[in-house]
Amino acid sequence: MPAGAVGKFLGSDVITSQNANGTVFVAASGNPVLVRANFTAAKIWGVEYELQARLTDRLNLKGNYTYVRASDKATGVPPNIEGGTPPATGFLGLRHNWAKFWVEGYATFASRQDRLSSGDLADRRTGRHARVHRSKTIFVAERVSTV
Repeated sequence: MPAGAVGKFLGSDVITSQNANGTVFVAASGNPVLVRANFTAAKIWGVEYELQARLTDRLNLKGNYTYVRASDKATGVPPNIEGGTPPATGFLGLRHNWAKFWVEGYATFASRQDRLSSGDLADRRTGRHARVHRSKTIFVAERVSTV
């Protein structure tokens, strides 16, 4: 937290001390308190598109695509949003209907997560040394219903 937090409230607890690096403590615990706060302004914009099409009487196509972009207004780098700015993601599905049941195949996809915040980059689980994988899931569902 910014300097000068001692004496202020964190929820219902009073901040009792603060280190030079901004770490704060409350009387309820001897451990430091993890505080997540927005320090800067960010510009966030994106697009989302959804598609549904009936190809034949029994065959339907559906899909969606989402793209979000965010940047810190002062520096232009990804803002300190926990988890980073999400990568582009999408879904595509094809469904065949019969009188009493249907079969559907679909795939979800995501592009590489390369817009991580400084907090994410400092985290050893997701940061610079962690491996980033492309995400692809393919799943086929089958449902039988009675009429």
